[in-house]
Amino acid sequence: MAFLVTLLVVLGLQLVQSNAITCHVCEAENSYACSNPSQCPGEKKFCLLVVTRIFERFFYVSKQCTRRCSTPVVSLPSPPSQGTSEGFLLEKPTPFLYIKCCEWDSCNSEGPPAVPLLKEQPGKASERRHRYIELLLPGFMVLTANGLSALCLL
Repeated sequence: MAFLVTLLVVLGLQLVQSNAITCHVCEAENSYACSNPSQCPGEKKFCLLVVTRIFERFFYVSKQCTRRCSTPVVSLPSPPSQGTSEGFLLEKPTPFLYIKCCEWDSCNSEGPPAVPLLKEQPGKASERRHRYIELLLPGFMVLTANGLSALCLL
């Protein structure tokens, strides 16, 4: 009888869910594709995704377990497959592009829907029509000033 109770307890322990959360724990350069599902220690209850800009065209992605969130926590959406998560796209002067802190399993697997790596500059050189008057006038002024100063020296 004791053997049967022990067997039921051992088999039943596998069905009990633990409070530990599973997060991706990895780091990558210029990609959100790193994945390493790991069970977080008991004191770490949140998954964190941080994207940091190092240079203009270079970013660093870090996915970790964390104890606390410095941003508002993204809670589990009602149906997990249809929910949208909230991240925060940050502007200058901070080097952080995106921060996401969430509290369900593997919620830090994907990055933001679209993070612009390069900002579009208005009036790109290939689209801008050059006016020769804009180039001619400063050149004419320089030549005239040089000519007038040369005349004064004679």
